[in-house]
Amino acid sequence: MDTYKSYRRLWWLLWSRRHDAEHARIMAKLWLNRRRAGALVDPAHGFGMFGSAMPLLELHDRYNAPSVYFSALTSRPFWPADGLTALLEANVDLIRDEFKAISTSDHRQDIRDAGLAKSGWTVFSLLDESGNKIEANSARCPKTTALIESACGVKGNSPWTMAYFSIMAPGTHVRRHRGPGNIRRRYHLGLEVPERDSYLMVHNRIVSWRNNECIVFDDSYEHEVFHQSDQRRVVLIVDIPHPELTAAERDFFKEFAMVTQGTRVSQDIYVPIDANRGAQLG
Repeated sequence: MDTYKSYRRLWWLLWSRRHDAEHARIMAKLWLNRRRAGALVDPAHGFGMFGSAMPLLELHDRYNAPSVYFSALTSRPFWPADGLTALLEANVDLIRDEFKAISTSDHRQDIRDAGLAKSGWTVFSLLDESGNKIEANSARCPKTTALIESACGVKGNSPWTMAYFSIMAPGTHVRRHRGPGNIRRRYHLGLEVPERDSYLMVHNRIVSWRNNECIVFDDSYEHEVFHQSDQRRVVLIVDIPHPELTAAERDFFKEFAMVTQGTRVSQDIYVPIDANRGAQLG
């Protein structure tokens, strides 16, 4: 799809909802690369997404917002345990057993995270970034896949929903990066975690994984991994949409993903805020 048509589709997506009460928060509080999305369809700003008349998002720390920032949502680096953490932890043995049956030769580097680690970081994906099953892989972990789909209400084509095993070899360092938006939560379930020397830093707090336990965080905050152990580290990662999103807002972001993925619009939105800091590369 050419650039004009891509922008036109995004413009129409916003224009068609500009007076819809169900999308009032979207128009007022969705920011794309620090510019308010509602201004795209505001004549005062010339109907241009990146025009100079469009105000930048004002934050105490201007590097604290991801490319897609929905300021109507509660935002914090870490979240407390919830129903999904309880479900994952209750089924950890089942999940671990299915993972152990997978040959290491089937682990793959995640091209989305290329450049964040020199080596040693591989994945085995069950659901892609749109919540669609990766059939060959999910067939080898049917109980884990079914558990996640049931718990998260996934029926395919569910952007901001994803599930995969993350495997780190000894000595792996994943440099500081952030996810693309704050409209999801990320769950890490510890499956094979060394007793020491494996750390996750999110924002300004450092934590360690524990076997059979979940960590829940917002990956739109800068985060970094230091895996200094002499053993591998394995966690199951599950992403779900932010629970404060309304049904109408979830539908909007589904259409937003369809309009922007793989287009020049996506490149313009998901650009580094500060390339020297690597702030947006995750």
